[in-house]
Amino acid sequence: MPSITQKLVGPETLHARYKAAQWCRILSSREIRLDSNFFTCLQFATGELAQILFELKEKMPSRKMQISIDEILETPERDLDDELEGLLRRRPTLAGPVRHIVDGQCAKTMATLAKEGKCKTYVKAAGQMQELFGLSPDGVVFCEFIYLCQTFNPLERYFEDHLELYKQSNHRMLGVVLGLRPDDIERCLGEMADAGVLDDDRSYFRLDGGVMRLWDGRGGNPEALFCQRLEGEALPMDAYAFPAEDIKDIANLMRQTDGTPVHLLLYGNPGTGKTAFARSLAAHLKVDALSVLSRERDDDGDRRASLTASLRLASRRKGSFVLVDEAERLLDTDWRRFDGSKDKAWLNRFLEKRDQRIVWITNHVEHIDQAVLRRFTRSLHFEELGVRERKGVWERLAKEHGVATLLPVERRAALAEAYDVPVAVIEKAIVQGKTLGGKKDFAGVAERAL
Repeated sequence: MPSITQKLVGPETLHARYKAAQWCRILSSREIRLDSNFFTCLQFATGELAQILFELKEKMPSRKMQISIDEILETPERDLDDELEGLLRRRPTLAGPVRHIVDGQCAKTMATLAKEGKCKTYVKAAGQMQELFGLSPDGVVFCEFIYLCQTFNPLERYFEDHLELYKQSNHRMLGVVLGLRPDDIERCLGEMADAGVLDDDRSYFRLDGGVMRLWDGRGGNPEALFCQRLEGEALPMDAYAFPAEDIKDIANLMRQTDGTPVHLLLYGNPGTGKTAFARSLAAHLKVDALSVLSRERDDDGDRRASLTASLRLASRRKGSFVLVDEAERLLDTDWRRFDGSKDKAWLNRFLEKRDQRIVWITNHVEHIDQAVLRRFTRSLHFEELGVRERKGVWERLAKEHGVATLLPVERRAALAEAYDVPVAVIEKAIVQGKTLGGKKDFAGVAERAL
């Protein structure tokens, strides 16, 4: 760990040292064993350990003891943690005076660091944890503890590696450190797991990637971490091969304002127009919809965190909904939470939450439990396009983009028969034809884009 000459003084580190001093003070008052691990953490908090020995020497009436302490003080600062443990092992009666000194040193450190003011990065992150994930104040305190241990090695080595506070059997001690009752600890673990804030691993506490970036201050706009606006070309709703009555019903469901949750499932093979339909639905409803981000390395916890944040962001937009692509990653109830059990309970609770509108997209539904499928408000199956359907798509899109005169009916029919491609590819070809070919070579560019 950094020595006194290497210690950092940035606002984030000063805050971590303040919390370390607070936690060490609490543990010392609760008769935690004063070993080298404790003193290493204390050294990070206060900046040095020599002062403990100076004060202890002043309390010693024995000249022999004073000389012994002087000899220890000749030891390099980085080794004083081991020396202090050895001293207390040889002279256990010194534990009381040392605890008294530790209490004073921690109090002094906290008072000094408090004058530096609050760390704005962490204050902002704490607010975002409540705003984006709905964490309780206790949950935010717990989340901050995990973040600091995950970020600062002296804290990780003491609280996680040495004290093993992540273990169920040590949650009472964890509660003492954080000022929470044992049942508060379990409640906070539950709310963080439900929100996707906590990584799915029983062997330690870890925050998911996007949450870490919030605490690091690298988040910027939260939307960039967890979601993005659902943008792009939007076809009219009658461009899709669904009965007008179904479209009307879906629009009415999405416009409900009585708090009833609406879950629309779009399923079918890749490229059959599911995402395009979601864009069209947002345009039809005239709402600003959000799409949950899906990064290549995201695990299911990251996805859950992104979904939670997206829903809370969408709640600020009137009538908005959230799009979840690759929905099977969340809907498959083989997803396992940190306690190792199948998390059907979470999914059932989630699907019943009020005031949320979600469009779920998946390529296949056979892996999703029938009990889960029955909970969707509506389901739409997107079938592969046949020649007749592709002809209709070419006709509708040509009219929509104002290029019907540049692509005669016979040429549209020929393209529909020759190229077995989905709606998105047909639209891409038309857009490229307009952009690159213009009136002169629209048909040629469009066909080459297929």
